[in-house]
Amino acid sequence: MGYLIRGGELIHADRRERADLLLCGERIETVAPNIDPAGHRVIDAEDCLVFAGFIDPHTHFDMECGAETTADDFISGSRAAVLGGTTSVIDFAEPYRGDTLQDAFANWLNKARRSSCNYAFHMTLPRWDSAVASEMAVLAGSGVPSFKAYTIYDMMLSDEALCFAMETTARLGALLCIHCENDGMIRFATERLHRKGHSGLSYFARSRPPESEAEAVSRVLRMARLTGARVYLVHLSTAESLEEVRRARKAGARVSAETCPQYLLLTEERYEGEHPEAFVMNPPLRTQRDCEALWDGLADGTIQTVGTDHCSFTTQQKLALGGTIGAVPGGCAGVAQRAQLLYTYGVRANRIPLERMASLLSEEPARLFGLRGRGRLSPGLAADVVVWDPNYRNIITNGNHLHACDRSPYAGFAVFGRPRAVVLSGRLVAECGELLLPGTGRFLPGQAERPSL
Repeated sequence: MGYLIRGGELIHADRRERADLLLCGERIETVAPNIDPAGHRVIDAEDCLVFAGFIDPHTHFDMECGAETTADDFISGSRAAVLGGTTSVIDFAEPYRGDTLQDAFANWLNKARRSSCNYAFHMTLPRWDSAVASEMAVLAGSGVPSFKAYTIYDMMLSDEALCFAMETTARLGALLCIHCENDGMIRFATERLHRKGHSGLSYFARSRPPESEAEAVSRVLRMARLTGARVYLVHLSTAESLEEVRRARKAGARVSAETCPQYLLLTEERYEGEHPEAFVMNPPLRTQRDCEALWDGLADGTIQTVGTDHCSFTTQQKLALGGTIGAVPGGCAGVAQRAQLLYTYGVRANRIPLERMASLLSEEPARLFGLRGRGRLSPGLAADVVVWDPNYRNIITNGNHLHACDRSPYAGFAVFGRPRAVVLSGRLVAECGELLLPGTGRFLPGQAERPSL
């Protein structure tokens, strides 16, 4: 006996199809119209859209940030993810002080053991030396083919170290994710604000100017061309950075880009309103012009994925050291609402078609991060499926956003659509907003590209 998803419209990255899905065990067995339901449990998809399970390529569950730990761990964060249609997250494993990369991998596997969605990992590079390079090879062979580097913060890598890291990932067939902001420019901008007595959060966006992101993006992409590495730019926030991606790609750089719902829908005016701490994130919110440019980037294929950078803190945690620039931990919650926001303000607003939504949320994350057999609705692939009810309507509030923190950056936003049913590895795990099978997620090993010679 399997599940028969009957009567829906299947949304692929390149087409739409009226067909049923027969799921047997953990795989999709048949895709065809009017499959005989005899002997199978039917999931009614009438008037619904059917997607391959959504993949969030950028989350931070159970992450330490100074003295604080994110409000969402893998239990609460994965519950929110599944109820929003996300069947897999790719979280960032971070070595604690003195840890090896393999220590961090083991630690994050332990953190995620009770996850309700499947999970994979990027590995953060805290420094660069020969030991790190050797461990990268081991991890790539253990199912972690993507790594994270910063051009900012205490763990930032120098340009020389970045080039060596890129050379190593190119040799391994791995992918290097990079947080691009210019550390020196931000320190200068922040110090200049402090000299003028401007330490309040209404000045937060000015402390991390858009030029700091564009400069770092440009520099990193030139290094990628030099080394031949594949790079993935996380959370792009500006129109200028987007233009750098377009130029570099034309010049031969192997670059993929991500943005997040907050950079598509929220603007820097939020820092002048109530609870500005709720909108402190790095990079900060930008202008409406930047939002529109990023939507255009989604539509024309410049941007490949929409992650959330889900990094949630309560108001108490945000304000523990005072509500001033540099004292508020960055991050916001959004893993539950990502698909709703993209559907409502992208598809329904005619900014992107349904096929593009399927590509951004399912097919491209699976392809980029080596999650073979996922991200598409085809026979023989994993039975991770979202039955999407487009007629559901709701307003996001600070009380119904499903995360463990007390505020949502999207409070007040009207949204359309939600999962009527979520199937994970062939099991019905959520239905109409109720989590049926908690704790059933598992580690998904990613596969690197064929290493370069």
